[in-house]
Amino acid sequence: MTAAAEPEISEETLVESIQKISKAAQALADSGLNRKAVVALLHDKTKLSKKNIIIVLDNLEEMAEHYTESEAV
Repeated sequence: MTAAAEPEISEETLVESIQKISKAAQALADSGLNRKAVVALLHDKTKLSKKNIIIVLDNLEEMAEHYTESEAV
């Protein structure tokens, strides 16, 4: 059984998606729910290490800056 091929994603769609992800991560950080609580909730749900969750959250916020030419998100 072979998996269906993923459709091609345009560069514009990819940039927009990365910017949306970064904005969502920033909105989560600004939501009023402190970072420790977010990490604890994600750890409880996923059983991933808190260290790895922190690394992912940090990098989600910085994705647009790192992977797109437009640093203004």
